[in-house]
Amino acid sequence: MWWAVGRLTRDKGLPELVEAFDAILAAKPDAHLLLVGWFDSAEDALGSDLRSRILNHPRIHTTGLSPTRHPITA
Repeated sequence: MWWAVGRLTRDKGLPELVEAFDAILAAKPDAHLLLVGWFDSAEDALGSDLRSRILNHPRIHTTGLSPTRHPITA
């Protein structure tokens, strides 16, 4: 399992992370990606295509905004 924590935006490298994760899946088809954070609507927001790709990907999981530390990071 790979994971990232924070605002889910372009400047945080989410487009590159999703592309890299697809490469990881080619080598490890049982891998999962956990995104702990929210889709920010700021000027660096993800485009609707990438956001849809993340939300509909069977191996990418999102938690939404987490006001406390997520158990996986403890």
